[in-house]
Amino acid sequence: MKRGLQWLWFGEFVGTTGLAVLLSVPGVPWYWVGIPVALLVTLKAVEYRLDVRSRYETVRHLLDLLDSLLPAAKGDARCTYHVPVRRILRKPKYMRQAFDYVPKGGGGGRRFSIEKGIIGKAFTMGGPRVENFATGQEYRERMQLEYGYTEREMGERTPDRRSYLAYPVVEGGTENVLGVLYFDSNVCQAFRKDGADDTWRMVEAVVQPVKRALS
Repeated sequence: MKRGLQWLWFGEFVGTTGLAVLLSVPGVPWYWVGIPVALLVTLKAVEYRLDVRSRYETVRHLLDLLDSLLPAAKGDARCTYHVPVRRILRKPKYMRQAFDYVPKGGGGGRRFSIEKGIIGKAFTMGGPRVENFATGQEYRERMQLEYGYTEREMGERTPDRRSYLAYPVVEGGTENVLGVLYFDSNVCQAFRKDGADDTWRMVEAVVQPVKRALS
């Protein structure tokens, strides 16, 4: 990452110097000036993407630490972080999984509507969401009835999850949700919205470090 930033800084220096030189020379065609400008814009875009990636990597490390502290009774638990797909001057319509599941991987980059699912509810309402399903039948019925999934979409989802926790990372009010921390497990009641529950307290404790990493 440091080497990549060094190349960016060198490129920005070259672009800025070239632009200054071209602007100081009278009669230079406009398209020559456009070359360093295009270079600077491209480098800024790359720098932004590297910065965002670095922040998400910090969040992933925090979740990796949290996962290592979860008791074995939580079963085959996993966690990740979802972010809204921003649109210019319009509200987001989709969430995107920022990185693969911790600890076993998979799922990174997938998108889904904010109008569906537990993560979508947590994002739109700006508050934590916990759900537990005793059976697969209850899971299928409630996800269609309460969370907007169709029968076909249910066939595309992981069928063995029984406990879910979605915790939005909020900055400055529920209308500004940076993203949603997400946890699930194959054990019912693995996650509970209970201030006396150790796992719930650990999740709450990690929210502030995640917010700082994203700021």
